[in-house]
Amino acid sequence: MSQEAIGKYQTDMIMNSYRGDPVETFTAIPTVATLPAARAGQIFTWNQDFIASYQGLSSILDGLTEAVTASEIVTGS
Repeated sequence: MSQEAIGKYQTDMIMNSYRGDPVETFTAIPTVATLPAARAGQIFTWNQDFIASYQGLSSILDGLTEAVTASEIVTGS
């Protein structure tokens, strides 16, 4: 999703694909900084280049589970 379009979606958490930059680089984008998930510190990274195996996928799903578990509803919905 483009940086311009992301402001259209008020979400409780954001999964940002890891490209080597820290999350702070992503949250410094003005359209991202105003989102409820960003204000609540609920932006998480995930590695889109996982090893295509059960173990590789398991690692991705574990990280996603941790992110969802750590998040709270912040959009008021």
